[in-house]
Amino acid sequence: MSYTIDYKSNLMALINDDTVLGWCQPEKAIDLYDRVVEEEAKLVVELGVFGGKSLVALGLGAKKLGNCKVIGIDPWKHDDALNETDGANRDWWAAQDLEAVYHQAKHVMNRAMLSGVVQLMKRNSVDALEHIGDDIDVLHIDGNHSEWDSCRDVLNWLPKVKPGGVIYMDDEDWVSTKKAQEFLASKCTKISTIKTTNECGVYRKN
Repeated sequence: MSYTIDYKSNLMALINDDTVLGWCQPEKAIDLYDRVVEEEAKLVVELGVFGGKSLVALGLGAKKLGNCKVIGIDPWKHDDALNETDGANRDWWAAQDLEAVYHQAKHVMNRAMLSGVVQLMKRNSVDALEHIGDDIDVLHIDGNHSEWDSCRDVLNWLPKVKPGGVIYMDDEDWVSTKKAQEFLASKCTKISTIKTTNECGVYRKN
């Protein structure tokens, strides 16, 4: 007797679970999942994993395909999280137990049975560059949102996306990400904006 796994139901159960840390809302989670499947992606990369809420959407899309690898890159270190930040944002990140968050992200991937699909790479986005090939199909940029870090991530990682590949740029409603958005727009075509508690731009590389 055969049966079809309902990956989207599994995804929604995790996204709506408050113990799964992160800010990814259901609308964005479904968009990420569908995009991986529709693009028939082979390699998906996320910069900035935190507790894994958006990574699990990418991972379940990859699992449905059956021949796709997902790499979640995050140092889970205060030095990287606090770089170029100030005010309430800096205070919030300084108060987080990032090592515990890392273990929570690992737990979420195991809970979703993604251990063979998703690789967590505990490095910052600069150190991870040399470990990733130039054949990314879907890239989710959601690391440090300072002007410096967001621009650096776009400049470093956009060349690793295939022509025609898709890039998600999180938190476009932050002033600090505007320059990164401008560079993306100069090299890509914006295909949509996902508006939930924040704004996420979706681009296709020219």
